[in-house]
Amino acid sequence: IESLLEDTGDDPKQKWKVTTFSEEPLAAYNRMRLTEYFANRDENDLSMSGEYLGNGSTTWYDQNDNIEIFICDKVDKIDTKNKVVTSEKGRSVPYDAVVLATGSYPFMPPLKGN
Repeated sequence: IESLLEDTGDDPKQKWKVTTFSEEPLAAYNRMRLTEYFANRDENDLSMSGEYLGNGSTTWYDQNDNIEIFICDKVDKIDTKNKVVTSEKGRSVPYDAVVLATGSYPFMPPLKGN
């Protein structure tokens, strides 16, 4: 995501709008640091994008208004014909491009042609 932010420069018409869905209760965290978490139970030790806020997001998302995150809401459907992603909670988001980041457990969806 950081590369996309850098790639667009200062022209607001060229900025990417990035929407992230996460079924987890917190924004992305570093699982390699779980030992540190269990030492003092501070979830901020795991954060990859700043201090956690009460809604599971982080300060980084608040500082980047063209980045949006939906916590505890995973993608349920991708309508490739109409270019719309729909979440389990019924949120529909139009898209130009989709990136499937499956987290720690790689999974290849059953798509035609693979």
